[in-house]
Amino acid sequence: MNFIESETQTGAVNTALHRVGTSTGNALTAQEAIETAGLDWKVKLEDIYFRSRTNNREFETQVKVPDNFAVVRQDKMKSLGVVGKRYTPIQNQEAFQFMDNIVDSGEAKYEIAGELNEGKLIYIMMNVDKALDIEKDTILPYMLLTNSHNGSSSLQVMMLPVRLSCSNMIRYNMAGDYERSFRVSHTKSATAKINDARLALGIAERFFDEFAKDVNLLVEQEIDNAKFWTMVKSIVPEPVELDKGATEDEKKTYERQMANREKVFSRIGDYWSKEVDYFGANKWTALNAVNSYELWSKPTGKDDRARLERQATSVLKEDSKLTSLARKELERI
Repeated sequence: MNFIESETQTGAVNTALHRVGTSTGNALTAQEAIETAGLDWKVKLEDIYFRSRTNNREFETQVKVPDNFAVVRQDKMKSLGVVGKRYTPIQNQEAFQFMDNIVDSGEAKYEIAGELNEGKLIYIMMNVDKALDIEKDTILPYMLLTNSHNGSSSLQVMMLPVRLSCSNMIRYNMAGDYERSFRVSHTKSATAKINDARLALGIAERFFDEFAKDVNLLVEQEIDNAKFWTMVKSIVPEPVELDKGATEDEKKTYERQMANREKVFSRIGDYWSKEVDYFGANKWTALNAVNSYELWSKPTGKDDRARLERQATSVLKEDSKLTSLARKELERI
C-alpha cells in the first residue's frame, strides 16, 4: 500500500514504521509500550578478541582488542556493532522513560514502537494532540524517539508529519529557520526529564505551525504540467553528454543512465497523475509526487520487511534528499 489507498480504503496510517513496528495504542507508560513491542531486552558491552599465532604458528592465543567493545544484545547474544571506550549504552527502558512525561501531559499518546536491523535502531512513535490547519489535505503530527545500539546515532526526538492519504513520512528541508529535533538529556533527574518533555512539546508546537504554513503556501500555488516537468528534469538531470571519442562501454553506460532516468520519470509521472486527480495541480501535490517516488520506489531489499526497514532507516537518518531538492526548485517556478 503506497498511495492514496490509506485514506480511500482503510482510513488508517500505514507508514513503513507502522508496518514493521507493533501497535502500542493502549499503553499508558513507556514500560508497557516496550513490553508490548517486544523491546524489553538489554544490551551489554563485551570485550573483543582476535586470534594471534607465534612465528612458528604452533600456538594460537586470544588477544584482547584495546579500547573497543562489542554491543551485545542480551536476549539473542548477538553483536549489534563495535564501539569505543567512551560509548555508554542507553537501555530501551531508559530511552523511552523520557516520553512518559509527555504522555502524562495529555498532549500525546503512544502509538507504535519497534526495532530496525535486528535492534541496531529502536524507535517509539507518538501521536501529538494537535490539529494542523491545512487546506485540502490531512497531515497527522507525530513525535518520534529513536536510539541506536551500534553507535551510529544518538538518542533524539524528531517531529515527523505523516500524510494520511499516502502514509508518507514527510521530511524535506523547508525554507526558514526552525527546529525539528533535539537530543535527549541522559539523566536520572526527574526535574530534567520534565524540562526535556516541555522542550519537546515546545519544539513540536513551533515546528508543526511552520510546517502547516509551508504546506498551505504550496497548496495555494497552482502549477501546470509543463512547470511540473521543468522541476522534475532539474532535480533528475541528464547524465554528462558523451564526446565524439567515447568508447563502446561509455556509450552503453550513458544509454543505461538515460534509460534509468526515463524509468524515474515514468514513476514520478504516475504519482503526479494520481495527485492531480485527487487533490489538483499545485506545488504541494507536485512535491508529494516526488516524495512518494523517493519513499516507495527507491528502497530495495531481499523481501518486503527489508525494503520497509531500509525506507524507515533512511527517513530517520536524514531529510529526503530528492524531495528537498524539489522543494527548493519549486521556489523558482
